[in-house]
Amino acid sequence: MVWVSTVSIIVLATHHLAFPQKPFTLSGSLQKNYAIGQYIEIIPDGVGVIEFEEIIEKPNAFEFVRDTNLTTNSKQHWIRFSVENHMQEHIDWLLYIVPKQCNEVFRVCETDTTFIARNGEYVKNSQSVFPENPSVIPVKIPSNQVITFYVRINTEIEQEFKPWVSINLRPAEVEMKSYLRNWIILAVLVGMLVSLGFYILFQYILFRDKSFLYFFLAFSSMALYFIAYERVGYAISGWDSFTRFTGNYIALFCTFSYIGFSRYFLDTEKKFSKWHSFFKWFQVFYVIPLVLIILINLGFFWNFTPFIHIIHIIAFVFLLTFAITTFRKNHYLAGYYLWANTIFFTFLCAFVVYVIVKPNTDTLATHLLANSLKIGSFGQVLLFTLALSNRIGLLNRRVLETELEKERMEKDQILRIQDIITNTNLDLEQKVKERTSEINSQKEELKTQAENIESAYQEISKQKMIIEKAHSQITDSLYYASLIQRAVLPSNEIINKYFDQNFILYWPRDIVSGDFYWTAEVNNQKLFAVADCTGHGVPGAFMSMLGISLLNEIVKREHITKPSEVLDNIKDNLLNALQQEDEENEVRDGMVIAFCAISDQQGKTILDYAGSHTPCYIIKSDNQSVELTPHIEKTIAKGGYSLYTIKPDNIPISKHFKDKSFKNYSIELKQGDMVYITSDGIIDQLGGPDYKKFSTKRLQEILLDIHLQDANSQKDYIEKKILDWINYPDPETGSPSDQIDDICVVGIRI
Repeated sequence: MVWVSTVSIIVLATHHLAFPQKPFTLSGSLQKNYAIGQYIEIIPDGVGVIEFEEIIEKPNAFEFVRDTNLTTNSKQHWIRFSVENHMQEHIDWLLYIVPKQCNEVFRVCETDTTFIARNGEYVKNSQSVFPENPSVIPVKIPSNQVITFYVRINTEIEQEFKPWVSINLRPAEVEMKSYLRNWIILAVLVGMLVSLGFYILFQYILFRDKSFLYFFLAFSSMALYFIAYERVGYAISGWDSFTRFTGNYIALFCTFSYIGFSRYFLDTEKKFSKWHSFFKWFQVFYVIPLVLIILINLGFFWNFTPFIHIIHIIAFVFLLTFAITTFRKNHYLAGYYLWANTIFFTFLCAFVVYVIVKPNTDTLATHLLANSLKIGSFGQVLLFTLALSNRIGLLNRRVLETELEKERMEKDQILRIQDIITNTNLDLEQKVKERTSEINSQKEELKTQAENIESAYQEISKQKMIIEKAHSQITDSLYYASLIQRAVLPSNEIINKYFDQNFILYWPRDIVSGDFYWTAEVNNQKLFAVADCTGHGVPGAFMSMLGISLLNEIVKREHITKPSEVLDNIKDNLLNALQQEDEENEVRDGMVIAFCAISDQQGKTILDYAGSHTPCYIIKSDNQSVELTPHIEKTIAKGGYSLYTIKPDNIPISKHFKDKSFKNYSIELKQGDMVYITSDGIIDQLGGPDYKKFSTKRLQEILLDIHLQDANSQKDYIEKKILDWINYPDPETGSPSDQIDDICVVGIRI
């Protein structure tokens, strides 16, 4: 914006009244701070209509008064002062201005008139010259020159109004060292809070104790609050709305989470039920100030920050009262909780005093007040770290006690069974004695047989328990292995990130599966695959884990994305991993796989495919032209759409075909096309009216019938069809069939 024309400069040179009568002189040794208050002149602007051009072009129309007091109810004030620099070395300066709602600084010298910058607490980050400090504006004062500064100070917001103006000049280098020191302290504190938070989150995953979850939320949001309060959020995120008001949201959420932490950390639901209900409703109460803060940030109200801190003080008064109550009742963690809250509450009060008073002095006490919340948070975190260590120990003991109690109950049950057997034998023995008193020889024989039967029964019972326990352990291990296997498979969130419309039908036959699916995005290519490893159950699962590991190594680390090269690398690495290069090695395991890569090539969407005994099906509109080759054929057509099959290479990934290489096949895709890859588990499944295989043809017809439906509907339809096929009564036995192999089907819409 051009603030003044060449005519203004000429007028400026001829009207000495445009300059203050006496400039402030910079000379001698460099000081840390220069107060310019007694050199400033003020013009109040009640309605905020005076522009800088008017002051420069009509200097006699405005009467500046040497004063530092501001006029109430004036929307803005114009400040004028001059600085004469007698220092010879080049020094960058920072101009400190209070009040700091919105300040604009203009520089006037003999040859130049310039708008320097604006800054303030109500200036957008992107428009502010120094977002991290709203009271600072960098200025340059050349040696042996007199510079006149004009400052337009916005004093429109009455609640933020200060009755005086304060202007200081400080060397930028000294101040930036102070900023750097404060930011290092902030980084250390935030890093400690975040690291501790994620460690506690890990404990929550292990123990499912809600106190750990609320601790993570409370102290992670505290780290975010410090970032927002120190005004480095905009520097980190570049988000213009990340202002000082953002800290109010975070502070409220932090206290909300801390109240929840208090509820579960001291087991209030079991031991202090009234306090538990009170804190539960107190958390709900925090929604009210959160709505107020939203309105503030939208501009409907003025700054509510001091009142938010007062709300925090009220909350911690209740928390301290609760801490004293639990401490009196000898709760084992109450001492940590009481001291942590006492320390934090003390420093919180000091911080609120600093926020309300906003001292303008640069003293040690001011710095301590400004950092009091950090000091209190550091002490609180240290104490709670010790307390949570004790709680983790307690939870470990509880787990151990639960296991011991379970073992004791099992032993008691065994003893009860033994007592029942013994009592039963004694009753039988007594009846035998009463009825066969004259046949003692037979009685002794029967007694001997009863003892043998008892011994055999006990042995059988013992073996039965051993078998049941072993079966349970094996089954539990398989279920846990299935969790591990599913953990390494791509999550729904990752797949949905790469493909908007998709479905995955994944049915292991024996809890764990020899089939697996995989996806990734590398070098702007969307990659996905389906593989069927040798066998199923545990052997197949081992092979599938190895296959996933090899894909991640080849694609994600080595950045090999061409499908044929990926399959060749898998084959070579699999032979090495299973040591099948050794002719004496009896391991003959391997896999078959379909691997696809979708990428944009010269404005076209191209699918590159390579496969080992596993085809790829693509359904396209008949309006599209497709170049058919020996490996790309049009299989079936219906209703204006055709299903094309990309044939795989008849090369299994195993020892016997180690010298053959895979080929790459490409086809252009259009928006709306469907791509399917599947293992052979679904087409080999026995069932139906004639107890036959499901067959490739039947699967292709189903895909062509349903390809226009959304992904989830397609998955449900295929699941229903295969379940009906499996559950169809066998013609001979009348019983449904069993799943004979792992099943995996992947469908993706372009």
